[in-house]
Amino acid sequence: MLSVVFFSALNDVLMRLGGERLPDFQVVFMRFAFTLITLVPFVLRQHKDINTNQFGLHASRALICTAAIICSYFSVKHLPLSVVTTLFFIQPLFFLPLAKVVLAEHIGSARVLATVIGFVGVFITGFNPDTQTWAFNPYMLYPLSGALLYATVDVITKRMVNQEESTLAMLFYFALVSTVATAAFALPWWQAPTLNEWLTMAVLGVSANLIQVGLLKAFAATEASLLSPFKYTEIIFSATFGVVFFAEWPTLYVLLGALFITLSNYYVTRHDPYAHD
Repeated sequence: MLSVVFFSALNDVLMRLGGERLPDFQVVFMRFAFTLITLVPFVLRQHKDINTNQFGLHASRALICTAAIICSYFSVKHLPLSVVTTLFFIQPLFFLPLAKVVLAEHIGSARVLATVIGFVGVFITGFNPDTQTWAFNPYMLYPLSGALLYATVDVITKRMVNQEESTLAMLFYFALVSTVATAAFALPWWQAPTLNEWLTMAVLGVSANLIQVGLLKAFAATEASLLSPFKYTEIIFSATFGVVFFAEWPTLYVLLGALFITLSNYYVTRHDPYAHD
């Protein structure tokens, strides 16, 4: 899980660097394309591992995750990395309405309170220190939407891992569907990448696969709820990368918002609806 959060933060950096000149959807498409290309040798060698009778579920997971990654891309393009990471911390809180609506589980008042506190953290993160007014940045809707989509993907992923779908099958069908889905948006506005941009996109594709491998291995090893606290270390990586690559120092409001979200997530994690699945 620690490798997941490290490569997630690195992906944010690479996507922003790649998007400085290239069209937005070209960056997203190239990310998926290189993810697919790096899987080809493994598929050729272990082709039996991609056999599946759940292609529909694979496709649904890929399309939802593609939308989430597009939200991530626009998040890092328009917001500081530390802000993006802090807002994505809201993801576990979306498990509550999902549990209520999808699984028809009872949600107690204490969890509702914890969720409210978490969303207070979101608004603290959006505080505008320049004007000293509460000004909600509309670009914050990108990471919040992405967090909801990633929460949905995590539910689907955990279900597929429990059904013993192979790691290679989940990687391959995700890469295949996402590459095809984004090609139509990228190719009409294609610009020839420079050598550095090709290398950046190649590293992005490889690190994207490493995120999925780490996540699938983590889900297979233990309960999803036990992994949530490890996600909070991403703020360390994101803040560090933000300072090193973009001279972005996290503000007091970002750190305070992260504290609220982390505390509320800690409580929800301790009482996670999936903790005893």
